Amino acid sequence: RGLTDETIAAFKVASSPDDTSVVLPYLRDGELVNVKTRLLADKTRMFQAKDAEPCLFGWHLIDPKRRMVCITEGEFDAMALHQLGFAALSCNAGAGNHQWIDSDWERLQRFSDIFICYDDDEAGRKGAGEIVNRLGLERCRIVTFPKKDANEYLLAGATNADILRCLADSKTLDPDELVNASLFVEEVIRDFYPPDDV
Repeated sequence: RGLTDETIAAFKVASSPDDTSVVLPYLRDGELVNVKTRLLADKTRMFQAKDAEPCLFGWHLIDPKRRMVCITEGEFDAMALHQLGFAALSCNAGAGNHQWIDSDWERLQRFSDIFICYDDDEAGRKGAGEIVNRLGLERCRIVTFPKKDANEYLLAGATNADILRCLADSKTLDPDELVNASLFVEEVIRDFYPPDDV
């Protein structure tokens, strides 16, 4: 995954006693809220603690004064962004499950800029759009990486500057009727300063 020992330690990731699984603790406000276990032999097989509260992964690393955060589709993506110098959280149950929004609603209110960094596939794009509509069009932007997700981009050699560029190029989910004023600059100039033959 390209994650350093420091990143793994920061997120308190461990292995199961029999070394067949990765254990991902969901910590928030000094409390263990959820535990997700992911089998090493089959990455599609994941289990969460029974009756655990759905919440975002990585809260314990977010500075309470921070006003910008990235939200990813997977824990390893959040870890990759953290390693590259960005505050990042991950949803707990894939692109289509948004129960964490209700659990973390109050905590999310402090962020003025939320970058949705979901996988660049159909499920990821659909899930990102749903999250933007729930968290607010005015503060959310959808990020696209040159690779499928942040972890793949890290493995391809992405740097802090590369991620900054992706954040700068992120898009809002504006209504179709809303267009950038820059599209009208030439037309306005012609209205104020028409050519001599007009």
